[in-house]
Amino acid sequence: MQPGGPKLPPRQKRKPSKPEEHGQHVKPESGGTGATEVEASMRQMTAMVSSIVEQRPDLLERVGKQLNVPTEQLAAQLKAAEDGHIPVIPSDVMEKMQQSLGGANPMSLPIYEEYKDEASDLFEEEKSQDILTLYRGSFLAYTDLAFGPVFISMCALFFWLQLIPLGIAIWLLPVACIALGIVSHTLIAGLPYQLIPASRMAGSMVFSLEITALAVFTHTFLDRIDVDLWPWAIAMYALGLAAIGAHIATALSKPGYLPRGHPPPPIPLDQLLEIQKANPYNCVSCGIYKPIRSKHCAVCNRCVPEFDHHCPVVINCIGEGNRRIFSFYVFVLFAAEVLWLALSIKALGRLLAATELWPDAQVQPSFFQIIWHLFDIAKIQVSENVVEKSTAAGAGSIMMFLAIFPIITGTGFQALRQVFCIAAGLTPNELIVRNKYDYLKDKELLFYNPFDVGPIQNCLTYWSTSRPDWYSMYFERTDLNPEEALPYFAFSRILRAWDKSRVALEKVRIRKQKQREELLLRQFGGVTKTEQNA
Repeated sequence: MQPGGPKLPPRQKRKPSKPEEHGQHVKPESGGTGATEVEASMRQMTAMVSSIVEQRPDLLERVGKQLNVPTEQLAAQLKAAEDGHIPVIPSDVMEKMQQSLGGANPMSLPIYEEYKDEASDLFEEEKSQDILTLYRGSFLAYTDLAFGPVFISMCALFFWLQLIPLGIAIWLLPVACIALGIVSHTLIAGLPYQLIPASRMAGSMVFSLEITALAVFTHTFLDRIDVDLWPWAIAMYALGLAAIGAHIATALSKPGYLPRGHPPPPIPLDQLLEIQKANPYNCVSCGIYKPIRSKHCAVCNRCVPEFDHHCPVVINCIGEGNRRIFSFYVFVLFAAEVLWLALSIKALGRLLAATELWPDAQVQPSFFQIIWHLFDIAKIQVSENVVEKSTAAGAGSIMMFLAIFPIITGTGFQALRQVFCIAAGLTPNELIVRNKYDYLKDKELLFYNPFDVGPIQNCLTYWSTSRPDWYSMYFERTDLNPEEALPYFAFSRILRAWDKSRVALEKVRIRKQKQREELLLRQFGGVTKTEQNA
């Protein structure tokens, strides 16, 4: 019978002519009757295990332990299956398998039952990987990054076509922003819902608003401010452009990730044990001992020294390496927003004074009067000698003016917190969860920052490129009396006083609760005061 010819029954026994057929590999029969039930079962099980072995590296080890077979031998069999061959099961392996199964079918292995559903899911997922799915995974994963400019452009188009009245836009746009953001993140990009807080959506939206604010000011407010305010306008533009540049620089900067597998600090063993007790951070994810004042970022999945926080606005972690450029960005952005708001109020006041809504053009309207007539300013017509445009200020410009208030509130809070942390020698992470860190507590478990050496020195340390030895500073100051170790004008004294007040109030609450319990016992329990004291 020639190779490739028809299969004529009865089939004659062929003599082995190749070494591969001596206990190694045999090409599978396509529907022939020579395949035994065990070989068919093992073909199915081998294909099943091969499909998930990359996802579960421990699979071969578990099967090998159960069958008492070396992992390398199982790996060779799986490799043969991937090459299109069916491995002939050695007699010793077959014997051990039959003994472990009690003569049952190999597909009844517990390991198969455990991973049967998982393997089926992997097969279904593999079948669904068509060209559209591949393109979706390659390009639509950037939907969260493109959401900000696309949404702002759509809003500008709707305002330009006068499709959205200002009164409706104030309530509709925030809801639409949240809803469309969730839809684009989950349905279009196909990303999990739980990853929305860690997505790049907030960063793209804030960056788009920074550019939009300068564009709106140039289009609507610039030609309506007095000449003597032009220097402030130039300063606003300079700060705004600096903030945009700092935003990009912070997003591209490196926070100073700790290298994986970093050894413990070179300090004596007793001090190392004390540090581990005060800062019990052996990072399992990075495989390192985390130095003091560092933290593992769950979003970046890396340990960051002097961890500040993971900022969704700059889509980056803030730490020792980029803390200065981030603070510069926050301060410059807040100053630009303040100037933008002040100059916009001046422009809107001049615009309102030039219309029939304002009786005396020589008197500039106040801030509250401008807010009162804000909806009218978006619709009024002005005379040709005041402005060449047919409308004074469109609904889009007024919407940007209203949006600056929550934006400047958030930026101001961030800037104020940054100033306090710099002056107090703390990171925002240490400020927020200071009760979690033992190295920020004294012997009475009250807040005590051993790294606070005064506002001026703290500021110099923060803006300096060289970093102090936090371990030496900790051991030198941790055993000192906090009231004597802290400088008189130390900002940490505010947090320490807050902690003392909290502890004192807790003691008062416990004492009053005990008094109420004693009173209830005397009134309803028949227990006298003498018996209680006894």
